[in-house]
Amino acid sequence: MTRPKRTVVEVESVDPNKYKKRVKEKDAIDKLSQVELSNEQITLKDDIIKFCENGIKEFKEGDLPRVFIIRGGAGTGKSVVLNSLFNDIQQISKNGDKEVLKDTRNYLLVNHPEMIRLYHRVIKSFEWINKSEIERPTSYINGFNKTHKGLNDIVIIDEAHLLATCKNAYKRFMGDNHLSEILKTCKVIIIVYDEEQTLRTDQYWGGIKGSTSLNDILEGNVELVKEYTLREQWRMQGKGSLEVYEWIKRMCFDNEVYPYPKECIDVGDDGKTFEFKIFDNCQEMYDKIREKDEIYGQCRMLSTYDQPYRLQGKWYVHGSGGFKLMWDKFTPGAVIPWSERRNTIDEVGSVYTIQGLDVNYAGVIIGPSVKVDSNGQLRIDVSKYEDKAGTVAKGSMVRGSTMHQLAVEKMIRNSLYVLLTRPVRGLYVCFI
Repeated sequence: MTRPKRTVVEVESVDPNKYKKRVKEKDAIDKLSQVELSNEQITLKDDIIKFCENGIKEFKEGDLPRVFIIRGGAGTGKSVVLNSLFNDIQQISKNGDKEVLKDTRNYLLVNHPEMIRLYHRVIKSFEWINKSEIERPTSYINGFNKTHKGLNDIVIIDEAHLLATCKNAYKRFMGDNHLSEILKTCKVIIIVYDEEQTLRTDQYWGGIKGSTSLNDILEGNVELVKEYTLREQWRMQGKGSLEVYEWIKRMCFDNEVYPYPKECIDVGDDGKTFEFKIFDNCQEMYDKIREKDEIYGQCRMLSTYDQPYRLQGKWYVHGSGGFKLMWDKFTPGAVIPWSERRNTIDEVGSVYTIQGLDVNYAGVIIGPSVKVDSNGQLRIDVSKYEDKAGTVAKGSMVRGSTMHQLAVEKMIRNSLYVLLTRPVRGLYVCFI
């Protein structure tokens, strides 16, 4: 597909004394804001702007909101489209000649700390977007209920699969569902949604009898729903990358571990082929990741949440070959994403740290909640999963019940899928 020429906005790195890019190394800002949209993405963005114009122009007091859902798997460019879309909408709102969108009140929401940090950095290059227009869902909902300024016009939700689907007093959300509350605040909602990237039971949508699905929330609460699915893979690049991506999906969701991707397994780094390798020694995999990091930068170790982690103290990930490395450290004041901070080559990232972002090479430690049986089938042991806070029994679920066990198993599969789909150039895997 031929990509049209687009204006590229240069973005300076924050605090250049602490962060210096290698030659040809792109950071997360580059990947989100300096991207030429494909013809498909441009058409989608234009269609959504028309959808917003019609929704606002035809809205009457008492009407329900209209919803546009963007679906797509990991690496299909969903956030790139949203970033460009929100910038265009805000430019029209504040300096445009389209009367329908002029002076509209619009927000972008994302329930992910690393992603909201990234968005706050990105907007430094866009004069039409203010920091106050990008919020976490709970802050947005609570602020709307407090100010009573009337309906907002457009709300865009990135990573909507991370929205809370139950009350969480600890995080100051007292409603039943983030989305159902957001629907009450505006005229048009644009959401990005991928059910295979939900990571916690308190974010869980459907798939099990008795649970709430996205369709349940929308039914009877919206005027109109439109959907579009992005399918082209933009993150994983090089010969054989699609074969690896399809293998990841088969393994995570259909239990099919064998055969491994033939086209690129153990081919090495020839600069043209996506590199894929299975290790039986974690330390050797880490040594290789360090080598790649010296060449490309942003090569990191990741792991399933199978070893204890707490905010306080030092918690380690252990593996074969004498491997021992700290879990990623909680740094609430950090501006640069975890994968771009140089010192994090000496840490292991969790799914919460890396979701929504990417790396050049990923070394992924899998297990022991995830195993391969003697028949080459993936097996999940929920009792060995250490993400206790992320697997609480919500709503009508009873901890340990069949419904709860199935939900936790789904979260483990989703987490594995997210971890394995982060790399651009190569993927290393080690089962323990």
